[in-house]
Amino acid sequence: MVRDIQMVEETIGQRLKRLREEAGLSKRELARRSGIDRLHIYQIEIGKVQSPTIKTVAALANGLDISPIEFFDGHSTKDRARIKARLIEYIRRFEV
Repeated sequence: MVRDIQMVEETIGQRLKRLREEAGLSKRELARRSGIDRLHIYQIEIGKVQSPTIKTVAALANGLDISPIEFFDGHSTKDRARIKARLIEYIRRFEV
């Protein structure tokens, strides 16, 4: 729950950096994958660019191999699958 609250309070730059690092990508590699200049990625991550365009976010999400929705949601499809499996397991424990 604390992680969920932290994710809501993230800036776009903080979220980009977290997702990039979770994916194990350098700024250089994300730039190559997304077509967005490495300096621009850096500027977004440090907050110098606070409102990247939708086109930029879509390209970055593509470079991260996630959807733009997952970028803003903060949860990847893998996270959702893991959460769903845990909920099903929890519910089954209480079935009669």
